[in-house]
Amino acid sequence: RTLLRRELLHLGSSASYLLNCVMGSLALLLLSGAMGYKADALRALAAQLPARELGAVLLTFTVVLVAGMNLLTVPSVSLEGEQLWQLQSLPVTPWQVLRAKLDLHLLVTLPPALLCLACGLVLLRTPWLLVLLAGLLVALDVVFTAAAGLMLGVTMPQFHWTSEMAVIKQNPSVLLALLLNWAAGFVLGVGVLVLAQFVPAEAAWMAALGILALADGAALRWLKTKGAERLQRL
Repeated sequence: RTLLRRELLHLGSSASYLLNCVMGSLALLLLSGAMGYKADALRALAAQLPARELGAVLLTFTVVLVAGMNLLTVPSVSLEGEQLWQLQSLPVTPWQVLRAKLDLHLLVTLPPALLCLACGLVLLRTPWLLVLLAGLLVALDVVFTAAAGLMLGVTMPQFHWTSEMAVIKQNPSVLLALLLNWAAGFVLGVGVLVLAQFVPAEAAWMAALGILALADGAALRWLKTKGAERLQRL
């Protein structure tokens, strides 16, 4: 909890970190309000789609793509700068340090993502089973983007900087993470749409959930082992 509080204080005290890495959360909140304001238009648009489940799929992966704009974990290691030795000397494990950075991303990203998804699915009158599957998929995707970003941050840190903006906006890892997040969301969305043409929609969702669960497990396992070791040696 202390490490997470430290990450929250750093986020709140850095305008460049806050404005550039949390835009996805703001966009999700605005999207939630826009869907409520244009509820009738949203239902009319969904009614024109070939299948009822298609609206839920499009909405879910829109939320995934917007949530992928949050890039909190990517520059978090580099932003430690010359203070990294303080974390390394604390009586905590390297995994606890990385876990706090993951928790920050989840805390800032997951609630607005689920809120936006819930607003849209309720307006579309989506069946509860699809609501549950969509919520699980968004949650697993947020974990994946957080873990993948932290993997890039640990693997390619930049400690020689004079301004936080250089780490956040001129860091190739940030652009790479953004493209990876969007590519993963796009591939999963298209995959679900294509697979749903041949199998029941629920089976297509379960396949996407299985892929994300495997990706999350592999990324978290790497962070607990090789990522933690690398952080200790930086």
